[in-house]
Amino acid sequence: MGSNKDLAEKLNDIADILDIEGVNWEPRAYRTAALTISSLSEDIGKVYKEGRLLELEGVGKSIANSIKEYVETGKISKYEDLKKKYPIDFDSFRKIRGMGPKRAYTLYKKLGIKTVTDLKKALDQGKIQSLEGFGKKSEEELKKNLESFMNIKNDRLLLGYIIDYANSLVEKLRKSGLFERVEIAGSMRRMRETVGDLDILAISEKSEAGMDFFSKMDEVKGIVVKGPTKTTVELGIGTTCDIRVLSKESFGAAMQYFTGNKDHNVKLRKRWFS
Repeated sequence: MGSNKDLAEKLNDIADILDIEGVNWEPRAYRTAALTISSLSEDIGKVYKEGRLLELEGVGKSIANSIKEYVETGKISKYEDLKKKYPIDFDSFRKIRGMGPKRAYTLYKKLGIKTVTDLKKALDQGKIQSLEGFGKKSEEELKKNLESFMNIKNDRLLLGYIIDYANSLVEKLRKSGLFERVEIAGSMRRMRETVGDLDILAISEKSEAGMDFFSKMDEVKGIVVKGPTKTTVELGIGTTCDIRVLSKESFGAAMQYFTGNKDHNVKLRKRWFS
């Protein structure tokens, strides 16, 4: 059995590839479904088992069938077939500013770039600036964005270094008047010695306005992905932050799910399906 995160990444990959192939409406449906699943406060397997897949935003019959296949086998045939044609690490590239799916495909087609390592090597060798649609300025900007991504990806921050910063961020959200409740989750709530990223859960009846406020805060260095109920940003302190807006009814379950570590959640899933 896989995870919500892995499933969402696969659906986003399908969306990126369909974008490259010029498909009109499907990419948006897959991205909406991916965002919904990544924001769930419960395991997707439980939703499937209870027959609630079609109640999820963005999930129609076709995507529901893909989710069913994923829950039962850990794979999605459509994803496997498309990845054979496009063996590109879209998941990493979409987290680098300036690396949309079509640009990633251009670099793969012209220079054989599949991974972040390939991209770094090509940038170090100055190969990208000669490509049509790029140039020296674009190459320098991409190099800077890649460096930012690598720093955030590889570094964990000491809890003592980030705790006051994170609490200040949460307090600003609370005082904005756009949220009924805002709480820290994840490894910081568990008071781990180091923190890889920040997780914030919230309740709001003005979620879109709340996401706009959050994405424009002074602490935000860049936006990775922005949606009506989930937004991921790069923070100036050197890490990323996810904020999810949930209903009052699911907030308690979400706090448990997004605070518990991977092993904890695996054991809970075993209890659900035992």
